[in-house]
Amino acid sequence: MLSRLRIGPKLLLAPGVVLVLLVLLSSGAWYAMVRQNASLEDIVGQRAAHMRAASELVFTAQRSHAEIYQLHTWIGGSFPRRRIEPLIADIHRQHALTHAGLERVARMTPAGSAGGAMSTRPRPPMRCTCVPCATRSNWCAMTSRSAPTP
Repeated sequence: MLSRLRIGPKLLLAPGVVLVLLVLLSSGAWYAMVRQNASLEDIVGQRAAHMRAASELVFTAQRSHAEIYQLHTWIGGSFPRRRIEPLIADIHRQHALTHAGLERVARMTPAGSAGGAMSTRPRPPMRCTCVPCATRSNWCAMTSRSAPTP
């Protein structure tokens, strides 16, 4: 077949084959870059948002935890109730923010993921078992209700 071609087409055949191979190679590389870009969008767009939401939850929980310790210190220091009530309200607000954040993260998390979704079981009502409520006063610092008298 090549013996019947003249010298001009024979000389153009090698660069033509190289050109076809380069087009195939570049289309394969383009397809790989598109797939890699989609994976990168998944990592940066979704997972980074999930990690930011989780780190915000950690910060909220740590702040709430510190305020609970502050509340126990104030109760132990016999601070008047009118001075403690704003801190109690702030603790309840922090708990509500943490709970709302957990629900938001649970909605963002796919059901089949390793972490799973948040349990939808109803939780029992919170009971205050702290020592200051039972020994120093007749009111519960955690729920703003009267503590049972022994």
